Amino acid sequence: MIENGPNTMDAPLPEMPVAPKRRRWLTLLLAIVVFASGFVVGAGATLVVVRDRLIRAIRNPDAAPEEITAKLKRSLDLSESQAEQVEATVRERQLALQEIRREVQPRVEAEIDLLEERIAAVLGPEQKEKWHALVRRMRSTWIPPLPPDRGGEKSGARGVE
Repeated sequence: MIENGPNTMDAPLPEMPVAPKRRRWLTLLLAIVVFASGFVVGAGATLVVVRDRLIRAIRNPDAAPEEITAKLKRSLDLSESQAEQVEATVRERQLALQEIRREVQPRVEAEIDLLEERIAAVLGPEQKEKWHALVRRMRSTWIPPLPPDRGGEKSGARGVE
């Protein structure tokens, strides 16, 4: 039988072990490493997704009005009538932007050509080969051919490759 008397209440409680200071620092350091790793992985994944979406938008400009309208329809709660008007406006402005691109892209490409030539002039033969491959890859990723103009012809210095 368990006795509930004054003597049992006076007994000291066992002490909880306290982690040594080294362990606290190790625990804190590990927590910081885990947090930093999560941040780096999250930021890297975000950059990959953003880059992929940007490249898709550059390479498929005709899909942009529908995608933009769908996002705006969800976020602004657009009616069907509003969505149709928004999509028509986005398509119209996209054509205007393509016209600006047709005017500007040849100048941009001429500058990139000059940059490529001048950097190649200071490189050795193997370096030149790598440099030209790098520039080709950059151009194919970030500077797609111009879309056909309203007459149906391609324009621009690198419209057809």
